[in-house]
Parts: sequence; structure tokens; C-alpha cells
Amino acid sequence: MSRYFEKALRSDEKSLLWFCSIIGLELSEKYALLLRYDSVDEIFADSLKAKLPDEINQRVREISERSARNFSEDRIRNELWKLNAEFISVKSEQYPERFKALEKPPLGFFLIGSLPDENIPSIAVVGARACSDYGLNICKTFTKELTEGGVCIISGMAHGIDGASHKACMEAGGKTIAILGNGIGTIYPVENKEIYDRVPEKGGIISEYYVGCKGLKNHFPERNRLIAGLSDGLLVIEARKKSGTMITVNHTLEQGKDVFVIPGRLSDPLSEGCLELIKKGAQLVTEVNDIAFALKDKYPDFVIYHKDKDSQYSFLCPDKNNEEKAKNPGLTTEEKRILSFIGYKPIYFDELMMRSGMDYFTAVETVDSLKNKGFIKDSEGSGLCIASEKK
Repeated sequence: MSRYFEKALRSDEKSLLWFCSIIGLELSEKYALLLRYDSVDEIFADSLKAKLPDEINQRVREISERSARNFSEDRIRNELWKLNAEFISVKSEQYPERFKALEKPPLGFFLIGSLPDENIPSIAVVGARACSDYGLNICKTFTKELTEGGVCIISGMAHGIDGASHKACMEAGGKTIAILGNGIGTIYPVENKEIYDRVPEKGGIISEYYVGCKGLKNHFPERNRLIAGLSDGLLVIEARKKSGTMITVNHTLEQGKDVFVIPGRLSDPLSEGCLELIKKGAQLVTEVNDIAFALKDKYPDFVIYHKDKDSQYSFLCPDKNNEEKAKNPGLTTEEKRILSFIGYKPIYFDELMMRSGMDYFTAVETVDSLKNKGFIKDSEGSGLCIASEKK
């Protein structure tokens, strides 16, 4: 566990809120301060008393002391409430386990909406801001198929590939998480206002930066470590050799996670970064199957099944509608598995069989047993299996 995280755990929630809401101090300066103290509480106390050590940078000392004098927990929480936002500190039960593994984890962050379920796969989708039509089409196709398979999509709500991935995920009915490089409550770029407004409906918006903090150039590399940290792997769609995308790639590799790359034309500058990554060993992907099989080992309970007669595959997470029912101790392993894929929305038996990975006779026997026990029933006129609302 990071030493920064351990020190933050020794701090009070109020001090953490103060520390994370300071505007003007860069994250690197905050971490440097924390190295000199055993907790954020001590930094707050010394700032309030104007007793920060003289050798600390004068600018850092002045901003810290001024912010401590003007700090009001009620005011800040009221400002967050107006945005439907909340503060998640390292002491919160909601704090993501995946952030704890970072070398420099956020001591706290601001959230609008909800966090991803860490029991389901998450893939970060990133790429060029000034992307091509080809890149946009590839982004929409891959994001849609990943979303339909139950994968959560993580990105940074920037121009181009980022925004397109959020939009495609929501259009497919999925959950997406946007991580900002500017203050919570600020829509940047303004062209993404519709995306910003819609993301919290089923997903969430995360920022380490408080209300009013501008999106400075160095904020985006800092933001990118969180995009990598919250995901199981990174999908790169169009990238120049020198770009913010490559910074996210480096964070992903440092965290020991997979980097998936869409190849491009040799003569296209937008493909230079992608082709370079492939040369260095990143995983070339041409279909969502490639990502699905890479995730399979980490999520053995999820199913990769034949999608159609041409033997295309799809990655599917179990339906959560019957999660509690599936825990019923009176059910067999097969019954629990079948039930995990059945919700109130009708499903064809052939699809159910493919999702579960069962052979025909086992699936028929299991479905009949669940019907007899009252967990599922045939939907009217379609011969589909549907969860019973009475159970």
C-alpha cells in the first residue's frame, strides 16, 4: 500500500476535504507536503497557525495558509450538494480498491453519479482528440460490443475518441465513467455538455479537482493515471507518437495491465503511436473477441459465447437482476448459473444456452427445474424464459 495512502488513513475526513479542495496547489506539491508530515491533519493544523516550515516553497505556504483560514466544511459540502456531487475520501467505504494500488492514489475525489462495480470488467477507451472518421467508427463499434457484453467503459470526456466512447456506451444502454482533468462541475469541452449531463444517469463523473479549478496542461497526465487505475485494460484507437494517450499507456503498463491497440495505415500520422505500441509488444486487436479472451482469466464466471452462425464471439457478464435469487442455497450450481442470465426482459432459449455455456439437454433440464420451482416462466406468446416477479 502506498505510503501516501497510509498517511491519509490517519487523517480526519474534514482535513482530507480541505486538502482536496485547495485550488492553486498542484498534486505534486500536495504529495510533497504530505512527505514532510505524518498526516493531513498535521498539515491543516500548521497551515491554520501559519507554522509551515520556512524551507517549504513560499507560494505553497501562502496558498495552504490562506486556504486553511478560509476553509468552511459546510460551505464546500453545500457547493457540492448544488452539483449533486459528493466527496469520496480514502476513508470512505466507497473508495475504489483499484485506486489503493496506485503509487500516488487520490487522497479523495469528487463524484457525480456512481462508481463502477469492481466485480465486472472495465475497459478504458482512449485515443486522438482530432480523430478521423475511421477512428470514430471503430470506437463506436468496439464500445458498443463491449457495452453489450456488460463491460463498463472508462474515458476522459475529451474531444474525439473519449467523447465518442462515452456516447456509444450510453446509446448501448451501458455504464460509463468519465474522469476529468478540471474541476468538478465544469464542462470541458463545452461541446460535450450533453454527454456530461447524461453520464451520471447510469455512470459517474470523477475529478480530483475542486469546483472552479481550471483544466491546466499538467492536470491531464495526472488524470490519466486514474483512467488506467480504474480499468482492467486500455483500448487505444488512433494515437500520435507524442500524445496524452501515450501517457495513459505508460500508466497502464506500469500498473501491469493489458494495452489493446487498433492498427492503422502505415502512412497515417494518427496511427504512428498505435503501430509503435504494437512493435513494442502491445496486443493488436481486430475484434472485441481479442479483449474478451484477455479478460476471461480474471472473470472466470463470465461467459464468452458464439454470437452467431459465423462463430463470432461476445463477452457477457451475468445479468444482475437475479443476483440475490442466484444465492438461494436450495439451487444447484447449474440452476444458479442459468438464473444469473435471466431478467425481467425476455430471452430466447438458444441465447440462454449459449450464454450459460451448457449443452442442450442440461440447459433444458435446468430451465424446467427452475420453472417448477417458480423462479422463471415462459413469457406470453414468445416461448422465452423470463424471471418470475412473484419470487
